[in-house]
Amino acid sequence: SRRDEVKEVSKKEIDDKIKATLARLSGGGKKKRQKIRRDNREDKREKQEQEELSNVETTLKLTEFISVSELASIMEVGVGDVITTCMNLGVIVSINQRLDAEIIELVAEEFGHEVEFINADDQDDLIEEIVDDP
Repeated sequence: SRRDEVKEVSKKEIDDKIKATLARLSGGGKKKRQKIRRDNREDKREKQEQEELSNVETTLKLTEFISVSELASIMEVGVGDVITTCMNLGVIVSINQRLDAEIIELVAEEFGHEVEFINADDQDDLIEEIVDDP
């Protein structure tokens, strides 16, 4: 009968079966590697975009005395970040405190901005121009 017949199995067939079983159990390593590679490419692309954005220096046109919260909103960073930067520079400030020109320049430089100071009269002229322009 068939049961009595013992089929000869080669070592290669056994190895192939073991490899196939392990590949099924591991969940198809090829797709996982592709996903990891794709994620790494996306991460590199995002980091490069962030570096390009951070390398672009913007010039801030400010009056000589501006509050911490106003400076933070103009630079589009958190108020806490500006306060932390001031404390790292050795200046203790609160959210509504006015900063002098020197501190404004140092803080803006920390965030990659250049500062151009204008006097209050020039700022009023700019506001009037914006309001008058339909």
